Amino acid sequence: MGKLKISTTRLQDVKIIEPTVFSDYRGFFEETYSDRDFKEIGITFNFIQDNQSLSSQAGVLRGLHFQRGRASQTKLIRVVTGAVLDVIVDVRKGSPTYKQWEGYIISESNHRQLLVPKGFAHGFVTLTDNVNFLYKCDNYYNAKADGGFSFKSPELDINWPIDFNRAIISEKDAHQPTFTEFEKNNPFVYGEIWRMTMNNLIVTGGAGFIGSNFVHYVVDYHPEVKHITVLDKLTYAGNKENLADLPTDRVELVVGDICDAGLVDKLISNADAVVHYAAESHNDNSLIDPLPFIQTNIIGTYTLIQACAKYDVRFHHISTDEVYGDLPLRKDLPGHGEGVGEKFTPDSQYKPSSPYSSSKASSDLLVRAWVRSFGLRATISNCSNNYGPYQHIEKFIPRQITNILSGIRPKLYGSGENVRDWIHTNDHSSAVWKILIQGKIGETYLIGADGEKSNKEVLELILKLMGKPIDFYDHVKDRRGHDLRYAIDSSKLRNDLGWTPEFTNFEQGLKHTIDWYANNEKWWKDKKSMVEANYAKNGQ
Repeated sequence: MGKLKISTTRLQDVKIIEPTVFSDYRGFFEETYSDRDFKEIGITFNFIQDNQSLSSQAGVLRGLHFQRGRASQTKLIRVVTGAVLDVIVDVRKGSPTYKQWEGYIISESNHRQLLVPKGFAHGFVTLTDNVNFLYKCDNYYNAKADGGFSFKSPELDINWPIDFNRAIISEKDAHQPTFTEFEKNNPFVYGEIWRMTMNNLIVTGGAGFIGSNFVHYVVDYHPEVKHITVLDKLTYAGNKENLADLPTDRVELVVGDICDAGLVDKLISNADAVVHYAAESHNDNSLIDPLPFIQTNIIGTYTLIQACAKYDVRFHHISTDEVYGDLPLRKDLPGHGEGVGEKFTPDSQYKPSSPYSSSKASSDLLVRAWVRSFGLRATISNCSNNYGPYQHIEKFIPRQITNILSGIRPKLYGSGENVRDWIHTNDHSSAVWKILIQGKIGETYLIGADGEKSNKEVLELILKLMGKPIDFYDHVKDRRGHDLRYAIDSSKLRNDLGWTPEFTNFEQGLKHTIDWYANNEKWWKDKKSMVEANYAKNGQ
């Protein structure tokens, strides 16, 4: 019925919402809350509790309060009788507006609502008698998590419109610590507030190469995630052995299809977040039979985002730089490409060149549409070529490594000039976590580690590290529509979210990968003959 006006404020992430008010000689009517309308303006919090306080006199001062940890709350505030000056303080360490405060008049006459995110201390002073103060919360009250600091902390210099000697305050608020005392043990970190409430994470495709490495990363570095559900169809590229050494009390494998709407709905109804790795991803296979790529990458993604939108679950979509097509080789660019247009950026035009990359481009666009149309809390990342443990041996780097380990001469497509921007899968995992926790809803982040190498350079380095002559390989016919060059500009991710890669030395990362395949022959040995037979059918 009525639509909402949303305004930003000086404080990071704080919003003022103004409903449409219908007035006539009888009075007025307004819709104070509509889940649908709030989602349309990007407010997607799941409010689960309504609270009300009555302050009978002007001069009542309450605050400054918050809840810690998993009990932290987002509040949606309004006043139905009277008026208040509502004051909030950003207490998220690292926020652009950390330690800053702002006051807002909220009254029965201006019909304003104030959205106060997690990580803000909140209080108000009544400007009139008989103030009915209402607020919604997205978390229940927990007395053990209750916290606060003094409204008159001198280091904040809040301009309250009242003489403190005449303020009507509670015994509790009269004895709160100063902000400086609170700051010594401040639990709030900008971008990590949401992480504290994440109990159940779903990782689709988590038994595959990149997905299983992400599961290992979360288990190793983020104990606050209590349970990880891996949803994987276990196609030829998925392998439950990738998860074999992980604790079963934290990681559960559900064998199923992301296109199964009933299964997906059941799992996501209890989730806090979904990281979507599941995909058909082998380019050569997409040229032979595109249908599985359409089914999994497009229909599967649709099934997931429908459920995430339904249950308001955070969604991160893993994609590829191949959606942007390819770039000219540096030798063919003016100044060897050291200028504008030398790398893919989030604003690069989509130009997919294979059924695989076209299906991933389609899934990206679906996610963007669901963010805008249905309030899906989603981010997207497009990553360059990954390498590392658990990668199927049909892929370029592990194929060459296992060829040498098996006494087979490595194979190089065409001239080997094609360039890929390589990144170790551990660095991809840390970047995805950073985006999941700190990324801005609706944004796309490109993940790369400045690892541009031609296929020929990579193969020669593998041969060198494995003690073989650098010409110990065979040229085979090139792939159809083989993209020339990929290169990622990851400056947005680095500058906005503070991410940096660990494996900046490609040779070191490659040696780490070679050692893994050499030490885990049992993992790949029984697949080797079939992989090489399939390549041989195509003269590769």
